[in-house]
Amino acid sequence: MPSAGAATAAGRVLEVSGQGEELLFMLFPQLAGLRVERVEDVGDAVVIWACCRAPQARCPLCGSVSSRVHGGYARVVADGAAGGRPVLIILSVRRFRCLDPVCVKVTFAGQAEGLTGRYRRRSVPLPGMLAGFGLELAGRAAARLAGALGVPVHSSTALRLVMALPDPLVTAAPQVTGSMISRCARGRWTARWWPTRNPAT
Repeated sequence: MPSAGAATAAGRVLEVSGQGEELLFMLFPQLAGLRVERVEDVGDAVVIWACCRAPQARCPLCGSVSSRVHGGYARVVADGAAGGRPVLIILSVRRFRCLDPVCVKVTFAGQAEGLTGRYRRRSVPLPGMLAGFGLELAGRAAARLAGALGVPVHSSTALRLVMALPDPLVTAAPQVTGSMISRCARGRWTARWWPTRNPAT
């Protein structure tokens, strides 16, 4: 289990090892490819400090695998919520040098599979959850629900995630049950529904 670390003014810092890391992977399976170093309580958020386990990465342009580290940096990835508070992952990312001499991608950043993507500030599972909220509730209600769960998001962002969803696969043509004719008479619109008759009847 996590052992209690040094207390800070903002909250507590827990060093993670052994069964504590396994518990985190059970609650947050998208962290399975990371080495979690510590978890910090900063009051209004939960911060997870981690780094990638994979010693090598694949070039996104040519596909060659490289283990030659060029450098590194830290990036902040917004994940889901824990206890009604947002979870932020401070991820140590390594930059690798592409070993293909003809590849124009000289260096590239390694990604945590199932968690991060190129140019993404949110984790891979989070946009899908927010898009589901927007698909069911539309923009403002989806933003209120996400905020109540601890994942603040703007209503326009929820709608943008919905628009980015792929179109559902149409397996059969829709069945036409009738037709509607509308007309404007004396400034008032009227509509009439004509059900489609079955030729057998």
